[in-house]
Amino acid sequence: MTDDTPSRTTEPTSQTASSRRRFLTGVAAATGVALASGATGAQETTTTQGTQTTTDETQTAEGVTAEVVAEFDPPNLPENIATDAESVYVSMAPARQIWEVPPEDDPSSVASIGPEDGEGILLGVTRTDEGTMYAALNSGVSETHGVWRVPADGEAELMASIPTEGTFPNGITHELGDGLLVSDSGRGAIWRATDGGAEPWFDNPLLDPNPYADSQIGINGIDAGPEGDLYAANLNFGAVVRIPVEDGTPGEPSIVVQSDELVGADGIAVDDQRNVYVAVNAADKVSRVTPDGSVETVASGGALAFPSDVHFGPGDDQSTLYVSNFAFPAFQAEDRTANPSVMRLVLGGGMATTEGGGMTTTEGGGTTTTEGAGGETTTTEG
Repeated sequence: MTDDTPSRTTEPTSQTASSRRRFLTGVAAATGVALASGATGAQETTTTQGTQTTTDETQTAEGVTAEVVAEFDPPNLPENIATDAESVYVSMAPARQIWEVPPEDDPSSVASIGPEDGEGILLGVTRTDEGTMYAALNSGVSETHGVWRVPADGEAELMASIPTEGTFPNGITHELGDGLLVSDSGRGAIWRATDGGAEPWFDNPLLDPNPYADSQIGINGIDAGPEGDLYAANLNFGAVVRIPVEDGTPGEPSIVVQSDELVGADGIAVDDQRNVYVAVNAADKVSRVTPDGSVETVASGGALAFPSDVHFGPGDDQSTLYVSNFAFPAFQAEDRTANPSVMRLVLGGGMATTEGGGMTTTEGGGTTTTEGAGGETTTTEG
């Protein structure tokens, strides 16, 4: 068994943790960032040994293994993920920074978005093959609200401003045509951002938030499918929506699935077989939606703490799924310890829940317990 002990990393910030807590709480109250209506979120099951956090019980589908690869101290809360051929990159929402999680070294900040004394939360992030990163900053200030570009060898700059009134720039992708597509969780729309600015690209009721929800968040994570279409999660309604795209133009959308099991749907990742992996933040779980609309649980509980995004990688590897644990409710609470982290799920040769719902529990000491459909258990000591 190799030493894959995750590192817990802290860097100085210009504001104290308490001020960041007050700031982020205020943003959440005003906008309902990534919170599902009526959901409280499952309690985390972790124990702390010194500065290390050990996962007691992360339940996974048969053939899936779970491992925490990086841990962070609040207010560094990873919200969104991008990857390149080697590393994982995460947006730190309240810190407004992009951090790199390399395969060997400790995580570190590689870019700051917006002025040091500015406002806002950093959400979606994407990275091109050339090393340029783009990120969505939700600041509510016209000079900074929109899509930022981070060249591989340069400073961050605002590429395209998005109007502030009623908008909530959130998910982002560069994988469909020219420019970038940005989900707007407030208006229930999608923007197209280029060097010339941002313009509305698609607006449909299937992307709208629930007007009766306490936290009104509609479209959230977006990702390109293998056939060139766009998939989107609707957080309030627990839906996955497919939008066909032809020559860069969106067509009539359809609902792949709408389920109470997906209320809190945040970031998504689509594989080559059109399976959609969903970070269900309020339920502390990652689910998979098959092309026929079936919903399966990939992993739940344990170190999964308000997961906000999922992303394949590094590179084109679709057997490994990275998860950002935003840990937002615990960060807000006075009586809970937030454990923001990045988790790696190894999906194996093909993730499939066995008939009857077989699940695997991964414990911190390397013990794996498999529970079959009939209730029988098999334990393996790592």
